[in-house]
Amino acid sequence: MKQETQATIHPLAQFAATLQWSDVPEPVQRRAEDLWVDWFGSVLAGCKARPVASITRFALSQGPAQGPSEVIAHGATSSPMMAALANAAASHFAEQDDVHNGSVFHPAAVVFPPALAVAQSIGASGAELMAACVAGYESAYAWASSWAAVITKSSTPRPRPARWRRRPPWGGCSN
Repeated sequence: MKQETQATIHPLAQFAATLQWSDVPEPVQRRAEDLWVDWFGSVLAGCKARPVASITRFALSQGPAQGPSEVIAHGATSSPMMAALANAAASHFAEQDDVHNGSVFHPAAVVFPPALAVAQSIGASGAELMAACVAGYESAYAWASSWAAVITKSSTPRPRPARWRRRPPWGGCSN
């Protein structure tokens, strides 16, 4: 007798997997676009820094000689993972990107680089890229907020799922 099981999908995962740019309220879309421009400026500010150059050389040595994803301002491409690594290092170096004050977390440095790299590798549209970024921000915000709440209440951090509703609070991109 075959027993069927059904996986339970957390509402946050369901939200992130199904979000469309058209689902995002217009003010949140504008904020996401502002965050994107801010992040890109941070990449340009940090891309030539010595530590970033070392990380970029390493990333390019580990990935394919050419790939679908761009290492910004270097004229090089690589695998999505290695391009995201180099771009994340550049964007975090100057630390001029956004910060979520409730958790002292810089979501742009961990959301935009992999979203861009994957979008380039699959040929995603700009709307699909931005929807993925908003989903990333909302997920990162929920995760970081739950950690911050735990860390401030206990000396031993224990992650717990954030209480996340079916309707997004738009906390990640609207702050």
